[in-house]
Amino acid sequence: MNGFQTGFFSQPRMTTLSRVIADLRERGDDAQSEAVTGRPADLAERLSGRVAETVTLSGAIDRLAAYNETIALTELRADIVSQSLGELRQIATDLANSAETAMASNLPEARSALSDTARAALERAVAALNLSAGGRSVFSGDEPDKTPLAAAAEFLSAGGALLAAAPTGALAHNGLLAGFSDPAGVFSGSLYTGGTGSSPRAAISAGEVVSLDVRADAPELREAMAHVVALAKAFDGSLPLDRAEADVLAERAIAGLRASAGDIAQLEARVGTIQERVATTKARNAVEEAGFAIALDELSRGDAVGAALRFNAIEGQIETLFATTARLSGISLGAFLR
Repeated sequence: MNGFQTGFFSQPRMTTLSRVIADLRERGDDAQSEAVTGRPADLAERLSGRVAETVTLSGAIDRLAAYNETIALTELRADIVSQSLGELRQIATDLANSAETAMASNLPEARSALSDTARAALERAVAALNLSAGGRSVFSGDEPDKTPLAAAAEFLSAGGALLAAAPTGALAHNGLLAGFSDPAGVFSGSLYTGGTGSSPRAAISAGEVVSLDVRADAPELREAMAHVVALAKAFDGSLPLDRAEADVLAERAIAGLRASAGDIAQLEARVGTIQERVATTKARNAVEEAGFAIALDELSRGDAVGAALRFNAIEGQIETLFATTARLSGISLGAFLR
């Protein structure tokens, strides 16, 4: 008597049944996954020869993502540069106003207090130009790993030496400006410690690069710092100038600060133009990235509704198969026992 005659399934039949059930389960899992995620389990099969197109779209999206990272860093650096320049412009304006008020009062104590006000302004200006983004100084040109400016105390020491070498307020002011503007002078020699080249250029899209290129040794910033130093030293008692010549020095510094505020505003406008370019490119990149993402989604999108119907059908087949198998097995066993 063989296995078929007794009513029990033979081993080959059981093996075939197991394979059918396993295949149905695998197809059911794939259909369920596609119904839930909207993506086919076998993407390569679904693409049917359009893999190269998918790779191209994915590569384009990756390149735009890299540009977005550069844009984010450029935006951060540009914001810091813009804010620092704005603070310097405000420092120049506020100090000029304070100095005019002190001079108009004609009080010795007001002039003495002006020196303290100018020293505080100098410290703020140095701090603003020594700011960094991501560990890289934004005003150091091609050497962002260096802090661009020396401490405010060194500015006062070097500037004081230049001022003390002249017998009149006008000559003292001229000498200070010359020392700060001369490429071989004290500013370039010891006060500015950043790089001498332009800031690194940043690629923000294909074929488009930007560079902030505003260093702490820009002529506009050198002059502004010189005028602040002049006001800090004019009435501190360290210069060989009488009251009238000290007033001349202060008045020239005040006029210089007014002019510097306008010059710095022009630097701000230049940075603002770069910020607008970056913002425009960022928006354009976002549109392109969205377009590529939509195209890639269209290529790889599954049929969620169809997958759900397939899953239900497969689930029904499995249930029917198990029920039929159980019923046939029960009948065969009963016949054998009788």
